Amino acid sequence: MSSLGRDITFAGRRDVIEWGTPVKKEMPPRRADGNGGRGPPAGVANLMRERSMKIIGKYFLHGLLFLVPVLVTLYVLYLVFTSIDGIFPFTVPGAGFMLTIGLILAVGFVTSNLLGRGLVQLVDRLFARLPLVALLYTSIKDLVNAFVGDKKSFNRPVEVFLDADGQIRVLGFITREDLAGFGLVDSCAVYLPQSYNFAGNLIIVPRQRVRPLAADPAEVMKLIVSGGVSSKPTDMGRFKETD
Repeated sequence: MSSLGRDITFAGRRDVIEWGTPVKKEMPPRRADGNGGRGPPAGVANLMRERSMKIIGKYFLHGLLFLVPVLVTLYVLYLVFTSIDGIFPFTVPGAGFMLTIGLILAVGFVTSNLLGRGLVQLVDRLFARLPLVALLYTSIKDLVNAFVGDKKSFNRPVEVFLDADGQIRVLGFITREDLAGFGLVDSCAVYLPQSYNFAGNLIIVPRQRVRPLAADPAEVMKLIVSGGVSSKPTDMGRFKETD
């Protein structure tokens, strides 16, 4: 053995290493996944990544489902408040809103007594004589009275049969029982609100194709406007047909 050599024992094995000779390290066998055993296999890593993305997407959708209705409602209320508050441009925020509400209450108090009713009739006759204003005034007044007036029109929910077998039906509200003045005998007017939209269609149908519903009008309107997803199952159970 050369004098430059040196005996080294590794785990009971005797080797001779000469000076100046590079020592080759014994590498551990590489795993089949190609990463040398330094992490999970590629398939497991991809599965973990996909699962993490699904969890993140789930949390994101839950956040949207909670925030969107709240933020949209608050934004609409903000627009209504700022619009009413802007009628009287005061420097103090909210002063115009309070003044507007106060004026509405005062007008309601005045028009509720005998003297105020005479004033209302006078205004009605005045606007009814104006050619173009009469159409706009009467339409808006009838629409407001249909929702909040003494003669509400959307308080009689019905179902309308669209086919002879009665298998296809739509929900609506009777707005006029008698249409004989329009030449439509034995017919009635039914208003059909549209889903996810503040609009609707008016259809004329025979009376025998209309059946009243023993249901809360507000729940029926909510059911139609929401496309059938707003009312709870307990509310749907009260939608009974009446003869």
